[in-house]
Amino acid sequence: MRHTTCALLDSDAEFRRYLREWLERAGDIVVVGETQDKRKAEEIIAIQQPHVLLADLAALGGVEGVACIASHFPETRLIILHRQEEQADVLEALRQGAWGHLARETLSPKEVVEAIRAVAHGDAYLSPSIAGRLVEDVARRLRERKSDKGKQFPG
Repeated sequence: MRHTTCALLDSDAEFRRYLREWLERAGDIVVVGETQDKRKAEEIIAIQQPHVLLADLAALGGVEGVACIASHFPETRLIILHRQEEQADVLEALRQGAWGHLARETLSPKEVVEAIRAVAHGDAYLSPSIAGRLVEDVARRLRERKSDKGKQFPG
């Protein structure tokens, strides 16, 4: 059986413990390191070369941290954890190189395992709790662009 390797970055040690337990119960996912510190996460990635980094967006340093990890470690796919109030950052994090995201408020063991498996196999993962809002946001932006094109500007 081929194992998927994963590293964890989150400022909450108890939450990291839950994540590790959930992933280890899956049987095919091995946690190769965990930390609360972005620099330590970079060291773990450099040494362990995990398939996936599951990282809290704030602990990562926001979307700038996503871009940094994606550019320095393209072989490690990034899944961000975020809070609902960080919704605006999700789309930008995906643009900067995140392969998926999970909303902390609605997280379940099954969803974490599904997301890591999907991303490790080259698929993106958007948690259901936010996917609808992202689609709605994109549709709104397209409608706004369409209405702007229809306006006549004085020459």
